[in-house]
Amino acid sequence: MERDPRVSIVVPAYHESEAIGSVLDRLFEAVKLPCEVLIVVDSPDDTTVAVINEYAKREPRLRHLVNTYGRGPANAIRCGIDASAAPVAVVTMADGCDDPRQIDDLTRLVERGVTLAAASRYMAGGQQVGGPYLKGLLSKMAGRSLRMLVHIGTRDATNSFKAYSTEFIRQVGIDSRDGFEIGLELTAKAKRMRQPVAEIPTIWLDRQAGASNFPDREVDPEVPALVPVCIRSAPDGRADPRPCRAPPNRRPGERQVMNVLVSGSAGFIGGYVVEELLKRGYTVTGIDNFSKYGRVRKSYDDHPRYRLIEGDARNVGLMTELLAESDHFIAGAAMIGGISYFHAYAYDLLATNERIIAASCDAAIKAHQKGRLRKATYLSSSMVFESTSHWPSQEGQEREIPPPVSSYGFQKLAVEYFARAAWDQYQLPYTIVRPFNCVGIGESRALGDEQILSGNVRLAMSHVVPDLVQKVLKGQDPLYILGSGDQVRHYTYGGDLARGIVTAMEHPDALNDDFNLSTSQSTTVLKLAGLIWRKVKGEDVPLRIVHDDPFAHDVHRRVPATEKAKRVLGFEATTTLEQMLDEVIPWIAEAVRAGTM
Repeated sequence: MERDPRVSIVVPAYHESEAIGSVLDRLFEAVKLPCEVLIVVDSPDDTTVAVINEYAKREPRLRHLVNTYGRGPANAIRCGIDASAAPVAVVTMADGCDDPRQIDDLTRLVERGVTLAAASRYMAGGQQVGGPYLKGLLSKMAGRSLRMLVHIGTRDATNSFKAYSTEFIRQVGIDSRDGFEIGLELTAKAKRMRQPVAEIPTIWLDRQAGASNFPDREVDPEVPALVPVCIRSAPDGRADPRPCRAPPNRRPGERQVMNVLVSGSAGFIGGYVVEELLKRGYTVTGIDNFSKYGRVRKSYDDHPRYRLIEGDARNVGLMTELLAESDHFIAGAAMIGGISYFHAYAYDLLATNERIIAASCDAAIKAHQKGRLRKATYLSSSMVFESTSHWPSQEGQEREIPPPVSSYGFQKLAVEYFARAAWDQYQLPYTIVRPFNCVGIGESRALGDEQILSGNVRLAMSHVVPDLVQKVLKGQDPLYILGSGDQVRHYTYGGDLARGIVTAMEHPDALNDDFNLSTSQSTTVLKLAGLIWRKVKGEDVPLRIVHDDPFAHDVHRRVPATEKAKRVLGFEATTTLEQMLDEVIPWIAEAVRAGTM
């Protein structure tokens, strides 16, 4: 990837394996400015992906994204723009109809100060070659009419080939969810806000081979109706500050940039979730009482779209106040720790977490009834499957098997009952997510962790990965592990889990449903110990193991079914255990030196 790209080129693609190679050849030959090229597909098994991966081996500026916003070109474009690293985003198609030589000129226009630069087929010097005659005629008439009647700034508002200021897009948001309507929508919004719009002529050539694989959609009837509303002016001639009329899936008066309240935002998984939300353009309010780690500095603390409230999620009044100004709620606050917590704080885990979830639901119900809060997304746990005797654990099985034995697992199952009950009685929409075995950086010694002697090392037994890494770094040999070592886990990267959580939050098909979020790869504790040992000690130092007695609630197998999240959300956890350890081991080594772990 280009380190400091001046333009992000967003290309929605749907099974374009035959055409995409030649399109990329022309694009990289034509674009001279520092750039990144984002090919956005709807699913990991799209045939375009294999071609992109092979091409990317020789072209570091190229990468593909799996669209997590819902299927179709509009959502693919939204996903690509949100992931753009450059201040300018250019949208062009994967079929080769657009002229890539104009990308540099469009980009420079935005850099010079226009908000939107359009490639126009219908101005002097422009041309459309091929394509359905009637469709082209209607497009041309619509473009000219909009320019003549409302001075929209371009003769070709319906063409998707445009350059945008990404700052402008993040300010106004994108409402379109179907077809290729985004270009028209953003042109209308730029006009409404009296932002400069420019155009240059382009020659559009109909694709020479095959047909578009995207569903054949014309511009949605809702969007042309929006245009005169979106560009209206106030009586004094200034741009009307009122929002454009909301399409059917947006509530009247709802703000373009959505605010998400994250409880437990200073926690381990919470930190990854906040980062993912900010990356996707949301404003985020975090609430945390710092009861687990104390005050910990986060990289995003000074982000302009992040606000941290020091408070307790059991405070119904405070939670109601914060949720009244939120569009989404990610309920992540909980008293949580490693396996020693299950024994040392059996009652407190149950009592504290019950109070947190009850207060959270009470506040969310009130906020939803007032009209703004869309949905609550609840973080449950793999421990709801604690008592299962067959694997993989499917969504829905948690209500068929015996209840969890540990108070922690039992309470997490109660969280899911709270979510469903709040819907049944008060119609508070929900999504339930179950992260499995999170691995990542940012987890320090918990304030209440029980110090336990394991071999010659005394440490807080939090989670297996940091504990094993600490023992190896501190020179323990032989290495002590809990139990036989054949316990099976699915170690999942925190960044992948955050991506799944936020995708579930915003995905329309996740409404009132539950999902396991996990890698599909099983790993035994013994295999994990071997990987950590070799990464720290090298291949030549033999690993010797001593087996400590296991805890009573050390579940032997945690093996989730992951197909549903992939099928419904398009989510897969792709970070390998080796990649996780390459990040985590140096971080823990530094934390050990600093005395924070």
